[in-house]
Amino acid sequence: MHIAEIWRYPVKSLAGQMLPESEVSLMGLPHDREIVIVHHDRIITARRYPKLLGLQGSLDADGRPTVNGLSWNSPEAGCPILAQSARVGPASTSQPLHS
Repeated sequence: MHIAEIWRYPVKSLAGQMLPESEVSLMGLPHDREIVIVHHDRIITARRYPKLLGLQGSLDADGRPTVNGLSWNSPEAGCPILAQSARVGPASTSQPLHS
């Protein structure tokens, strides 16, 4: 088997990041789609907000979600729905990661 590229999407529905290498477990890549955007107690996805795919989701050195290299909820991040979101949190729980 030949793998040409490995992509991880830390924030669900945002553009991902190409990785030079990664571990893979039965659960997939570490930190892949681990963060979701929640607005009015609903998970926001690119199906409803396709412009999200134009934003680069990542994690900073401390594991906090970023959008286009900026704090996820900053107006400069480039998406009004993110700036208005109640929280960005881990996909596996309903508890906010950062608010």
